[in-house]
Amino acid sequence: MTNLVIMPDKFYDPQLEEAHKIIGHIDKDDVAYIALALSLDADGIWTYDPHLGKQNKIETFSTSNLLFLIRNGIV
Repeated sequence: MTNLVIMPDKFYDPQLEEAHKIIGHIDKDDVAYIALALSLDADGIWTYDPHLGKQNKIETFSTSNLLFLIRNGIV
């Protein structure tokens, strides 16, 4: 894999409090994913986790969503 980057916890630690406010009441196990997305200023998260879709700060994409966007030249 040439595009896989492992990010250390300390990279997204500053966003953990905000991420907890966004998703902690829905699923505390997803706090780190939201914190990382916030730290990266990401366009979204590619996931099938229904809990991540219940928050409205970070957009979530399924595989079919991403394929549609790619095939239509949107991304």
